[in-house]
Amino acid sequence: MRQFCLAVVVLLLSTLFARAQNSGQSDELTERATQLFEEKQFAEAYPLYSQLVSLHPKDADLNFRFGTCTIFAGESREDAIKHLLFAEKRGADDIRLRYYLGKAYHLNYQFAKAKDHYQLYLDGLSPKEKNPLPAKREIAMCDQGRQLLSSIKDIVVLDKKSADVEAFFRFYNLEEIGGKILSIPDELRTKYDKKMGYEGVLYRNTNSATLYFSSYGKSGETG
Repeated sequence: MRQFCLAVVVLLLSTLFARAQNSGQSDELTERATQLFEEKQFAEAYPLYSQLVSLHPKDADLNFRFGTCTIFAGESREDAIKHLLFAEKRGADDIRLRYYLGKAYHLNYQFAKAKDHYQLYLDGLSPKEKNPLPAKREIAMCDQGRQLLSSIKDIVVLDKKSADVEAFFRFYNLEEIGGKILSIPDELRTKYDKKMGYEGVLYRNTNSATLYFSSYGKSGETG
């Protein structure tokens, strides 16, 4: 009888220790994921939130964060909508949910729903918010997208080539319009570009002194 009781005690202690260990690992994972999310490093945060959501599938805030990361790093933006809608129904109270749900609809060409959620985000913003997400700009882009979709024409593919992401622009021939696409020189990359590992491209019109190039800007506030 004593041996049986001892075995039960050992089993209980082992179970409690395993739970405490798992809880500690989950806390560390959450802390790291949160840090990456707040820095808008969504691709890096994506696998961490994938693990956390698998451990806590009904957690509204985790679904919000995982859905947001899925927009930028996942294979399917429809999955992003699914997780963000789940978070919304479960009562996630982070106002950014409205913006990123709008973004997910936007990237799925559901412009009307996207505009509604961008506006909900703007309506719920505190007047003291110092760095709001660019919802007004996104609404304007939705209007432009709807206009473009209203005049869609069939596209004929003349040629196909495979290229690495870093070198795709080398395959564009813009001689007929007088310009070239080049990689951005290091001098034009901001600290935030370098932090995000973003190389970017530049368009140089041979008939103009103006250069056009892509960048996150100083802090990524413009996307």
